[in-house]
Amino acid sequence: MAIFEAEQNQSTACSAQTSGSNAPDANGAVVGAVMVVGGGIAGMQASLDLADAGYKVYLVEKQSAIGGHMAQLDKTFPTNDCAMCTISPRLVEVGRHPDIELLTDSEVVAVDGEAGARDRSRWRPQPALYWTAWHG
Repeated sequence: MAIFEAEQNQSTACSAQTSGSNAPDANGAVVGAVMVVGGGIAGMQASLDLADAGYKVYLVEKQSAIGGHMAQLDKTFPTNDCAMCTISPRLVEVGRHPDIELLTDSEVVAVDGEAGARDRSRWRPQPALYWTAWHG
């Protein structure tokens, strides 16, 4: 089974927590990347916020589609609003954002380094079903 690795110039963070190692470079661009685990409503919003701040975002979701449980709901509490009316704009934005890489049908295998200074992250696709699609 293939295992993919993400390595960045200085660090690969594993949460929304930022540190001095992800400071802007001489050109003012943010250096580093963030891995967001879970493609539910919170993961999508975190990915959008981080990507808009200039980070490269890897959004890892174990299911075949992002959206989480909210995508399965009809109405939300307490306002009784349409759940898809809330989540649909985020689904589109995440899919179109140039700094967000979606990794669906994937799981995190290992994260190396320490908090705020990750060296490398590894993830792999879920077994069998997509193996032939990528390699056959």
